[in-house]
Amino acid sequence: MRHIDRARPPREVSTPSDTLKAQVVIGWLLAHVLPYPSFLLTDRQAALRLQITPDSFRKLVETVGTDGNGGAHQGKLLASRYEGPLSRFLGPRWWRAGIDDLAWHLSQDAAGFQAALEALAGTGAIKWLEQSEPVLVSDADLIETDEIAEAKDCVRVTDEDFPAGIDPAWVRIDEARSDKKLAAKVIYEDRELLDDEE
Repeated sequence: MRHIDRARPPREVSTPSDTLKAQVVIGWLLAHVLPYPSFLLTDRQAALRLQITPDSFRKLVETVGTDGNGGAHQGKLLASRYEGPLSRFLGPRWWRAGIDDLAWHLSQDAAGFQAALEALAGTGAIKWLEQSEPVLVSDADLIETDEIAEAKDCVRVTDEDFPAGIDPAWVRIDEARSDKKLAAKVIYEDRELLDDEE
């Protein structure tokens, strides 16, 4: 609930109409939740939390959805899928708390985190992230890509559309240096990195 509360959901809607109340909630989801990492995660964000590539995560979901041998971990992954309003809009979403819970339970497995996740994947190969501090790279429009990079090679960016409690997006330093509009979106704390030419 803490994650949902941080996204500042509409608390009181001053209308007796259920239709208008639903419109307010849908508007909140569209404007403040689905486009950004919040209490709901994209496939890419969920993959990052499990330390695997986005493609590996999608294959894992496909395997788990068709194979009934994943045990308790399978149930946790499937229960993490968001099935509420607009659940198919902009791609599937995952409950952050559910993915974090799955990661914790995998880490408690006697075989260890990686072995437990590989067992959950069954015959599907898992490609582990090689970065020590992986971040999702966004494009110049601040839209996530499947690219994963080291945090030290990137800067954080945000713009006026990002809601106040949302973590900034990440872009490669060289891209921010070569694009003045993108450089203007770099957060204050990271701006000095644009000047540090190697």
